[in-house]
Amino acid sequence: MIKIKYSILFVIALQCLVLSGCSSRGSFDDNRNERLSMKRIINAHPKLASANINTTGFQGNLLITGQVSSKELIAIASNEVKKLRNVKKIYNQLAVLGETSLLSKTNDLLINNRVKSELRKLNDFDQEKIKVVTEYGVVYLMGKLTAQESREVLKAAKSTRGAQNVISLNN
Repeated sequence: MIKIKYSILFVIALQCLVLSGCSSRGSFDDNRNERLSMKRIINAHPKLASANINTTGFQGNLLITGQVSSKELIAIASNEVKKLRNVKKIYNQLAVLGETSLLSKTNDLLINNRVKSELRKLNDFDQEKIKVVTEYGVVYLMGKLTAQESREVLKAAKSTRGAQNVISLNN
């Protein structure tokens, strides 16, 4: 049992290393927004510091995902991020749920990689135009796409095995 846990952790760590090299152009501000928003959220309330929260920035927009223990904490997180001047739009997708298990996190990583694989199959599609985030089986697509690209990306993501729902956050 312990070997399985360490194997899963190794796979997750390896995937993180591989994916960390896949950064998009102009991501400096997005990375900064991610760091600053997490810092503000964690410092806003003691329960937020121990909650499972992730922030993802893309083209000046910020997606907040994860699980918290009350609706009040969702509002606090949003209010803290609104104070950042470089964030154009906030998508707060926090849910009032228990903490995500390691198995669920691993499943999200697999779904995320499957969606990206499906997007690579699309003809003449620039992967840097979109960011894929998966949380609790829900796939979030962030980017600036044409109507045709958006239809193709949604179709590909929705056909991905394991995706419970797909939410487009396109501008």
